[in-house]
This record gives sequence, C-alpha cells and structure tokens, in this order.
Amino acid sequence: MKKSIQAIGLIFGAEPSNLFFIDDIEDETQLIGREFEIAGTIGEFTPEGAEGPIQTFEMSWPTPIGGMGASPITAETRKEMLTKFGSKFKALFGTVQKPAVVASKPTASAPAKPTVKPVVGGPPGRKSTAAVARTSTQEEVWEALTKANEGVDEGELAQKYYDAIDSVVPEGSTAPEKLTPTNWGAVATALEV
Repeated sequence: MKKSIQAIGLIFGAEPSNLFFIDDIEDETQLIGREFEIAGTIGEFTPEGAEGPIQTFEMSWPTPIGGMGASPITAETRKEMLTKFGSKFKALFGTVQKPAVVASKPTASAPAKPTVKPVVGGPPGRKSTAAVARTSTQEEVWEALTKANEGVDEGELAQKYYDAIDSVVPEGSTAPEKLTPTNWGAVATALEV
C-alpha cells in the first residue's frame, strides 16, 4: 500500500502523506496528460449466464514511467507493442464497429474502367472436354458494348450495362469490383457482346 501511495505522489507531483490531494486540486487540467505504468494480473471470469469465460485485468499498482525498470515508451516501442499485443487488446476490449455504408445504385454514367487486367491461367495438363464458362473483364465488356452500340446515348448505354450486371449478380452494379471473370463473361453474354 505504501508503495502505491508513493508512486501516486510521484505521478501526480503531490505529497504522499496527503491521501486526499486530488480533492485539493482546483484546476483539473493538472491531472491531464500524466503518464504512468501499471502492474497487474490477467485472469478469467465467467459472468452469470455467460457462455464462456472472459479475460479480466486486475491492477496491482501504478508507477511513474520507467519505474518498473523499463525505459520511457518511444514511438518505436509503441509500434512494437501494438504489433505484438494489439490483437489481444482488441479481443479483450472489443473493437469499435464502423458504421454501415449504405450502398446506393449508381447514376447512369460510364463505369470506372479498371487499370489492371487480371491474369487468368491454370496448371498445364490435360485438356478438359467439359464446357468452359465464358470469362471476361469489366473493361472488355464496356468496350465491346460501346463498340456494338455506337451512336447510342451514353446514359442509356450505361443503364443497359448496369441492368445487365444486376441480372447476373443482384445488386452487382453497386460493387462491380467484386464480380469475377466468370460473372463478367455472363454479363457480356447477357448484353450479347
């Protein structure tokens, strides 16, 4: 107990003989930004009605930075600690859920063209006699559609394009980057290009 009281005095710059020094502080900003280390133990506890145990941390005592024999925490040390223990802290304390993004159907305009064509290949070997599904890319489908429909209004063409994507993959036009080469082949077939 004496060690904890002395450590608190060192952390907050107060006289350790006055246990109620926090009550005497008029400006609470004096307490902000005080860094310290804590020692404790990790345990398990199963709450009533819970399916399994949860991890707990019981603080034993605080010490000033470096008081536990460690050097002050640097940015590199923080990064190492987060790399090593970050997933455990997330599992212990949970993570903040990002708000769901509401996907809306895109307006009738030309789709974004991919910059990289995916490499399609497979292991060499025996040729299969089974029917092979048509494959394509987003860029190939759009170029074939515009070439086959020269002179057609771009808005009308884009709507036809998005309708074909949605006929192959429901709501696929909201995330065309998720379509596979086989899906794009089916879109090309639906567009008859």
